[in-house]
Amino acid sequence: MPADKEYNYYAVYPVPAAIDGTTATYSLPAEQNGEYNPALDVMYASATGGALIYRGGSENNIAYREPSLQFGHMFHMLRINIPEGKNNLDIPIKRLDITFPQGVVGDATLDVLTGELTWDEASVTNTVSIVLDDDNLIDAG
Repeated sequence: MPADKEYNYYAVYPVPAAIDGTTATYSLPAEQNGEYNPALDVMYASATGGALIYRGGSENNIAYREPSLQFGHMFHMLRINIPEGKNNLDIPIKRLDITFPQGVVGDATLDVLTGELTWDEASVTNTVSIVLDDDNLIDAG
């Protein structure tokens, strides 16, 4: 790294499904199990200002100004709570389909230089299905 120069830093978390140059691709499944999954908690950060500085003109006396990365969440998470004994449907809940006015799941590409997210039109859908396994069914109450 050349000294006395500022650098731009970009970071994404977690590791994307694919990386191509300055774009990272994530895949959010339309069918989920209702549990928090950190692999779907996509975050992005950028910072300017980290630099290597030679003090006193000597390469043996190096100081480094660290960038400050502040991560922001790229997607929202929704928590739905049905208290025990409050399922008034008279049947156990196994599946919940939620339809949004715009696409919320599918393949999304994040431009790490701008923070802009673009959905792949062939894969994006506006419906998320929460499918509970038999151990997590919400009984009729």
